[in-house]
Amino acid sequence: MKKNESAGAVMLPVCGKEYPCRVTMGAMVLFKRATGKSPSRFSEDDVEEMVQFVYCCVKAACKADGVELGWTSRNLRAALSRRR
Repeated sequence: MKKNESAGAVMLPVCGKEYPCRVTMGAMVLFKRATGKSPSRFSEDDVEEMVQFVYCCVKAACKADGVELGWTSRNLRAALSRRR
């Protein structure tokens, strides 16, 4: 992952394309709506919650930056699993 200094985001490579990923209030709200849990309380031992939080960070950053995100949480999780 590369860091995008101008936007304060980490660039997450997925299947040959890079997407911005950063923690924002929007990402936290998306996570709360998706899981019903506060992002400050998710368990680091729960990989599913962690991946959902990363997805929310990517989704919110893409929206803010005007980047099209053609991934669902499930599709992104599968794509990241294939990445080595």
